[in-house]
Amino acid sequence: LNPNDQTALSMLGSYYRQAAGIGWFRRMMGGTFVGKMPEGDYKDAKDALQKAITLDPRVIRNYHELALVELELGHKKKAVALMEAAMDKPILFYSDRRRLGQMRHLLEKLQDN
Repeated sequence: LNPNDQTALSMLGSYYRQAAGIGWFRRMMGGTFVGKMPEGDYKDAKDALQKAITLDPRVIRNYHELALVELELGHKKKAVALMEAAMDKPILFYSDRRRLGQMRHLLEKLQDN
């Protein structure tokens, strides 16, 4: 893995976020039936996604993924700040419009709580 490749770090951060969300029971059962389960935690996800943002601060995906990690960790203010920052970024990829829509919806939901 190239430690200076924003795309690779972004994907790795997403992988770690998903792996961190696997509960102990699923991890145990999955390990029983399919062998070793994916490794990774929210700290790993945060580190990878923060570095990806540092390498290319224009990529909306990284802000979205990091905001989701922050929400999982209970850091609502950090998540909101990340999503608000993403709103000012340029549309670079086809999926950016979808992600912006998801973040707008999530911001509205968080403001209602």
